[in-house]
Amino acid sequence: MTRTTAAAPAPADGGPRRPLITFPVETPAVTDIRLDPREGVLRYREGSLAGVVRTLSLHGLISPAWRRKARTDAAFDADGKPAEPAVRPAVRAVAADGTVHTAVSTRDGILVTRQGAHPVSHVVGRRSEGPAAIDPAGRTVVTAEGVLIDVATGRRRQGLQGEDLLPTAVFSPDGRYLAAADTQGRLTLWDAGAQHRIAVLAVADSTVERPALAFSADGSVRVWETASPRLAGATLPNGDGPVLAIGFTPGAGELHIATAHLPLSFAQLTPDRAAADVCARAGGGATRAEWRRYLPDVPYRRTC
Repeated sequence: MTRTTAAAPAPADGGPRRPLITFPVETPAVTDIRLDPREGVLRYREGSLAGVVRTLSLHGLISPAWRRKARTDAAFDADGKPAEPAVRPAVRAVAADGTVHTAVSTRDGILVTRQGAHPVSHVVGRRSEGPAAIDPAGRTVVTAEGVLIDVATGRRRQGLQGEDLLPTAVFSPDGRYLAAADTQGRLTLWDAGAQHRIAVLAVADSTVERPALAFSADGSVRVWETASPRLAGATLPNGDGPVLAIGFTPGAGELHIATAHLPLSFAQLTPDRAAADVCARAGGGATRAEWRRYLPDVPYRRTC
C-alpha cells in the first residue's frame, strides 16, 4: 500500500524520492486510512462495509530518532549488538569468542586480517580479486566468482556452481551453511563447502537492491528456517530501506535491523513474545460475549 503526493518535498539527503514503506493488501477496497502518530501505527479498513480494520506498524518511521542524513553502512557482532562496520569493499565475520576477521581486495590479492590485540594478516588469491564472504574462524574466503580460498595454504577450489557473481555471502556461525546472493537477485543456501545447493530461498529477478544476509545463532527482511529451507520465508515489513545489516541475539529471540535513517529496529522471533504482542494489541483476547457473537458453535476458551 503506497500513497504519493505530487507536492512532496525532496529528501533532505538529496537521494531519490521513494515510499518509506510498502505493504501488500489482499483486496483493492482499502478505505478509512488513519495515521496514529502517538502509537506509531497506520490503521485502515479492508473490504466492504463489513470489512475488518488492519493495523500497520510504521517501525519508527515517524520517530524523533529518524536520521536526516542517511547512513551508508552498518554491522552487528555475534550477539546482535551494533559494531563498527568494515571499510568497504571489505567483508567481516565475528567468531563466537568475539574475534573479528576481515577480508578486503588489494592490488596484490585479498588481505585477510584477524583483528584484536595481536592482529595477524595474510594475502591470498589473485590480484584485485574481490571477497564475498569470510568464515567466522577466518579459515576460508569466498570470492565474488564463487571460488573458495584456504587462508592458511592459499589453495583454491570452485564452488557455488550455477550462480552469477556474488555481491555478498555469509557463513553460519556454526560453520555448517553458506548463504549467497548473486547479482540477479537469487538467494541460495549451500553447505559450508559450497558444493551442495540445499535450497533456493529467493529466485532470480527478486526485487533486492542490496542484500544483507545473516544467520541466527541456532540456525523488506525475510527469515527462513535452515532446518526447513524450502518453506517460504516469513517477511518482516520494514520501512526505511535499504537494510544495511541484520543480526540475531543469542538464542535467536530477536532480530536487529539497521537501516539508513533509523538507529536500530527490533523484530521478535520467539512464539511466546509474538503471542504476547498480539494479545496486547487485541486488548487481552476475546471476551465470552465476543466469542458467542463470532464463534457461536465453538466452545469458549481463553486465547490470551
